[in-house]
Amino acid sequence: MLEEEWIGLALLTALTVLANVAGIGGGGVIIPVTMALFGFSTKEAIALTSILMTFGSLTRFILQLDDRHPLRDAPVVDMNISILMLPIVLVGSFIGVIVNIWTPNIILSSCLTVILVLLAYRSLQNARKLYERETFNILNSPKNSNAPSFQMQDI
Repeated sequence: MLEEEWIGLALLTALTVLANVAGIGGGGVIIPVTMALFGFSTKEAIALTSILMTFGSLTRFILQLDDRHPLRDAPVVDMNISILMLPIVLVGSFIGVIVNIWTPNIILSSCLTVILVLLAYRSLQNARKLYERETFNILNSPKNSNAPSFQMQDI
């Protein structure tokens, strides 16, 4: 194996683990890595990412089957939601496979780029709001009574 492939394998492993710990699929990060370091086409990268995300999700599902909810007497995995979502996910996957087969690579790459830019922008907005809320809570907590007090509108 080439050096890029070893780096890609280590990076893919780390990204997949981090994505599963964070509770997201990780496709937005895995697709560009497989294209850049392994030389896959867009269609091949999407197919590989789908397989990686499927096995990651299945593993996480199996590992959390016996876990209990920390605040209520219920399992962490809500089977009712799983049963409700499964047909929708299967239909979406079927449509995605057909679109992936029929669409040229340049259009797929363009769509993925636009989606990733929009998601990154939205994530940064959410991070900024969360930072402001946490900063407000820290400054106005009883432990921090010496800090200047201000209203949320001031932020």
